[in-house]
Amino acid sequence: PGLILPGPEARITKKFNELPQATRDRVMGALPMGRAGSAEDVAATVLFLCSREAAYVSGETLGITGAV
Repeated sequence: PGLILPGPEARITKKFNELPQATRDRVMGALPMGRAGSAEDVAATVLFLCSREAAYVSGETLGITGAV
């Protein structure tokens, strides 16, 4: 096993979605990946870690942050 650290949680995302659209656009434009992460991004990483391709990954802390 190891540890998976997803990006911002739902509480932060909810607050972000309450900001004016212009502010959200400016923030999204500044993100290295150009978009916010999703549950699907986290799920894809978990699926990879459960696959044979990740058999040599052990005891790591994996941040799923989109380079933030």
